[in-house]
This record gives sequence, structure tokens and C-alpha cells, in this order.
Amino acid sequence: MASFSISAIVVLTILAAKEIEGGGGAGTCNIYEGNWIYDPSYPLYNPADCPFLESREFDCQKNGRPDKNYLHYRWQPTGCNLPRFDAHDFLQRFRGKQLMFVGDSLSLNQWQSLTCMIHTSLPQAPYISNKIGGLSNFTFPDYKVSFLFSRNAYLVDIRSEIIGRVMYIESVEYSRGLWEGMDFLIFDSWHWWTHTGSDQLWDFIREGNATYKDMNRLVAYEKAINTWAKWANSRADPAKNRLIFQGVSPDHARDLSRNYLNNTIPRTWASMNLTGLVLSSNSFSGELPEELSNLTNLTDMRISDNNFTGKIPDFIQRWSQIEKLDISFNNLAGDIPSNFVNLAKADYIDKVHSCLKKNFPCSAPSRDYKYFLYINCGGEDVVINNNTRFEADVEFRGASMFYSRQNWAFSSTGIFMDNDLDADAYITTNTSALKNVSASLLNLYKTARTSPVSLTYYGLCLGNGNYTVSLHFAEIVFTNDRSFNSLGKRIFDVYIQEKLVLKDFNIEAEAGGDGKPIIKNFTVAVTSHTLKIHFYWAGKGTTGIPLRGVYGPLISAIAVEPNFKPPKVNGKKKHVALVLEVAGGALSLCLIILCILWRKGCLGGKISADSGNSFFIAYVLQERGNLLELVDPALGSEYSSEEAMVLLNVALMCTNAAPTLRPTMSQAVSMLEGRTNVQELLSDPGFSTINPKLKAIRNHFWENPTQTVSMSTEGPLADASSLSNVDKADDSVILD
Repeated sequence: MASFSISAIVVLTILAAKEIEGGGGAGTCNIYEGNWIYDPSYPLYNPADCPFLESREFDCQKNGRPDKNYLHYRWQPTGCNLPRFDAHDFLQRFRGKQLMFVGDSLSLNQWQSLTCMIHTSLPQAPYISNKIGGLSNFTFPDYKVSFLFSRNAYLVDIRSEIIGRVMYIESVEYSRGLWEGMDFLIFDSWHWWTHTGSDQLWDFIREGNATYKDMNRLVAYEKAINTWAKWANSRADPAKNRLIFQGVSPDHARDLSRNYLNNTIPRTWASMNLTGLVLSSNSFSGELPEELSNLTNLTDMRISDNNFTGKIPDFIQRWSQIEKLDISFNNLAGDIPSNFVNLAKADYIDKVHSCLKKNFPCSAPSRDYKYFLYINCGGEDVVINNNTRFEADVEFRGASMFYSRQNWAFSSTGIFMDNDLDADAYITTNTSALKNVSASLLNLYKTARTSPVSLTYYGLCLGNGNYTVSLHFAEIVFTNDRSFNSLGKRIFDVYIQEKLVLKDFNIEAEAGGDGKPIIKNFTVAVTSHTLKIHFYWAGKGTTGIPLRGVYGPLISAIAVEPNFKPPKVNGKKKHVALVLEVAGGALSLCLIILCILWRKGCLGGKISADSGNSFFIAYVLQERGNLLELVDPALGSEYSSEEAMVLLNVALMCTNAAPTLRPTMSQAVSMLEGRTNVQELLSDPGFSTINPKLKAIRNHFWENPTQTVSMSTEGPLADASSLSNVDKADDSVILD
């Protein structure tokens, strides 16, 4: 990491230097050939002398590193000597220039290192430092030199839109305005293709006019970096604007896996204030040092796939903050100590992952068991019949991998034969027209997950009992016409709970044609809280028609529903999404807060507070019968759609633009408790009687529900005094 972290600064030093000793000038010496040599006169600065240094990330000594030898190395080219850094000479040669680092933590590291080198060398030189959003500026006014840092880890545009954060892999229009005014630009790129979940800083990918939830990450990265490269090559006069590209930044040092490291773990590591130590897939050996017991702040310790020996140490129980612990695939002996149960925060404290154990055991308490499961295989979240939400399944990988969600998972095995593609596609989109499919079910069959050999879905932590498993199929690749596509045949087997339920299954033949959905229902007993559905290609059917590599099992959607009434928790129905257990004044406060959240557009789902028009979109969704699209997608199918509909409809009533159409508090309580049926909302909720422009906005969203507009309403939507017809409280509430 060190050679990368100072390479740009070395280059800048050479560009500013008078000459390079022994080489005759910067153009005749290959500065990239050489070695790191020990030089006790280094380092060039002490982090303690830089008041602006972000010590949490870049001060290794303050973070607990005990050794200091790594600070005393410098780069020595083979054929010349680099001049020692001279801050005054450097600033003089860059006088009147602007230099910008662009990228992630690597560029931030270099920007801070350069400013620290200059400041500690010229401590009396005045400087101005400021930060606005992701742009930081450090200026030495006496020299009229500015050093900037722009946090842009993707090097392409990411824009906030109504659907979420969209990464435009073919655009740098938002960023180039900053770059093109610089005299020197130093870029690096983040390894963003490896990050998912909360570490993923985008929600959708835009390519041309198409928007994707995800795509092959390396393909997306290649397209994004080519977009940046095209801009770099199109600059009017590159000689006036120097550009350095350093490549992809390395991962942060707490993950040392797959680095060909060997020998024993140094005992001195125990004196560091480590929170994570990931050493998997190396060649470490010996026993785990007893001193590691001092690492009481560890949250992540993974040492799998090494050659450690000895007993599983008891001192692991002292790691009370541990969340991930993997000691598998070593030569450790003995049983797991019983005191490991004290590691309350750990979600993985076994030597073997649960997916490798018989029946995929569930460790959740009975109150957390699931009883319904809906998966849109290969597709996005979709709501059918206004209340059943099928969860998205858009993981693009599938060659040999295991993917898990909160209450389901799948494993896929195999590579498609002879298709000459660098990356196989394990999600397919319909090429044949869908037939006999209602509009509400259409999105279940537009896409499907496929596999060349084996595809297995797991329902996790289900309550034991008999269930109806519904498998949704539609042949969306092959056709039933006179074209070459019609010659293909897809044949595979289906097992549920290890029992063969479909032998030599041909979707097209069973459904009576291509593009026609067919649902196969099975009664299945779940006895160990796990459901296993296995799709297996047994070598039958075609493999090269209409294209090579088109074969194997294909599944559109899966639905699992109990053939029994799910148990209650504490005498009440098990609620996952929203539970209201309030009374008296607390209920009044809860309902008022709910109304405020609604007016601010904060109820989650596809309507965000940033849209500025969620109030109107909500009524359009209600009129279209799609009100459940307001429910946060993170809940999946694990919520009561009936309760959600009651709550959302009451919220709509509470925020009605016409005061006379709002319920009283007693009416609202009665509806929430289920004693009164929710009234049918008026199709036009009083908008036209208040302001014709509001009606125009509503009509706009009826025709264009995914767009936003900005329109003056010439006054507030409703004054504070008309908040509701509720029983008057002492305190007034003002809506934003």
C-alpha cells in the first residue's frame, strides 16, 4: 500500500524539481524501477504537527501501532537519485496553480500527506482550509497555490432521483465542471464492485435509457472507467492540464486475507487497539498467542483457511464485542468451549457455517419464526393483488455461490457450457411474449433465475408444520413458432425436502406453449424449520439452441404459505411491520406524529421526502389501488398487509386537504382498533375546492406517477388551526 500511497507525490516532486541527480532530468530516469530503502532521516513530517490531519484514519501511531520502522523508508530509483522534498521550492514552482486529488481514501491520504509535508516544513506560512460537501480546499495564499480533494470514488456521476441514488456509468457531466479548471489532476478509483448492502453507495445503475437494479459489477466498472477515460482523452490541451491515474485503491489494512502471509501471528499485534483482524486464506501456523486475549475491542476476527494448531483458546470469551468469528479450516483441536455462549453479539461463532450443516439449523427464538415466503426469482420487488409482496432476487452471480437474505437463501452451481462469454448470465429476461397473464402478475414472469446445473432455494427459520409451496414457471426463452428458437427444449427435475416432485419437467409442454405461466402446488412438511427446494438439470434437453449455453432449470417465482393458522405471540397476532399498542394521550401523540411524517413524505417505500410531492402521489396510488407501494421495501413480505392498509388509509384521512373530511380522534382510534371499518376515501380529496393548481398537480401525477414538478401554490396547503377535527388538545401543532 505504501508504494501506491506516495507515488503521486513522488511524481509531483519530480515535476517541480530542478533536476534529478545522476539521471540528467526527469525524462531520462524511470522512477518506477527501484526499491524501498531504509533512511533514518525520514519521515518528512510528524502527524502530531499537523492540526488538520484526520488522525482517526491516517495516524497509525495514535491508532495503536507499536512499531515505527515503517516510517523510515523512502523510494530509491535504480538509475538516479530523487531530490529531497523542498516545500518552498515546491510552492514556488506551483505558484498560481490548482492541484486536485480525486478518488477515495487513497487520494484523501495523499492530499493530507502533501499538505502536512508543506505545513511542517513551512510552519509560519499562512494557510486557508475549508470543506464544502465532498470538496476540500487547502490554500497557501502567499504562493497562490491551492490543493483540493474531491471525494468521487466512482469517477462517474451519481445522482439523487425519486427512485433513489442512480449511478450513470456513461456520464461525467456533473463532475467534469470541477476537474476541467485544474492544472494538475490525480485520480484513483475505489474497488466499488465488491461492496454490497450498506457499503454500496448507489441504488440503481443507468446505462443509456435503461435502468438496472444491478448488473455484472466488473462489466459496470469497465464501462464506468471507460467513460472517465474518454473524458480524459478528450481534453483540449493535455499539456496544460497534467493528469495522473493511479489505478484502483487497495483495501484497508484490517483485511489481510489472501496475501500469501506465513509464520506465526506476531505477539506485538496484541498491543494494538484493533477492532478487526482478518487473516483468512494465508499460510499462518502455530498456536494463537495468549496475548491476543487483550484485544477486547475486536468485532471481527477471521482466521479461516490457515494452518493454526493447538486447542481452541478459552480466551476468546474475553472478546465481548465480537460480531464475526471464523476459525474454520485449521488444525485446531477440541470442542468449542461452553463459555462461547457469553459472546452475545456474535452472529457466527462456530467452526462451520450453518449452510454446511444438516438441515440448515435455525438459531432464532420461536417468536421470530416466519410463516410466509414470497420470492420473485430474478426480478425486482413486486406487489400483486394489492397486498402480497414478492421480495426481489437480483443477485447477478451464480457460478458457484451462496446468497442469503433475512429468511431465505439460494445456492447456485455451474458454468454454462460453450457460450464463449466471460461472465454468464444467471437471470434471464423474457424474449417470448407473455400470454394469459394478468397485469398484476406480469412482473412475476418477465424475469427468471436460471442455472446450468443446480439451483437450490432455502426457506429459513420457518415455523414447523404443513405448507403449500407454489412454484411459478413460464418458458420465456424458447418460443413455439417456426423460428430457430422453437427447437430448444428445457428439461429438469425438481426436489422439495429431498423428495422428487417433478421428473423431466418441461415448462413449455406443461403450460401448453411458450410465455404461458404455470403454477405447480405441493403440500410440504417442515419439521426442522428449514424448507429446501432444489432444481436440477440431469443432462436432458437441448444445450445449444437457440444459443449455446441456454439450458438448465428456470424458476420465475416461489410462494410458501402455511396450511395452518400461525401462532400468536403474547396472546396477540404476530405483527412484523407496524404495531400500535398505545392508549389515551399516547395514542393522540402517536397519530399526530404519524400525520406529520406523512405530510413530510417519511413513511418509506418508493415515495421519499426528497420528492417534494409525496402528498399528491399518495392519493394517486390510493386511487390506483397501489397504496401498499408506500410500505418500506426493506420489510419484504413480513408485515400484515391488512394492518398496513388500515394505517395508511387513516393517515390519508388525517392529512386530507379538506378539514371537514378528516376523522375525529375517536373515529380514528375506532378504525385503528378495528371496531369501525375504514371509510371509502373520496376520489377528489377536496383539492379543487381549495386551489385549482393543487388539482393540476394531482392530475399530473395520475398521468406521470414517477415524475416530479415544482409549482407555486400561492399559500400554505392548510393552516395550523385546521390540522384536524380531533378532540382539541392544549398544545398547538404546526405542520412544516
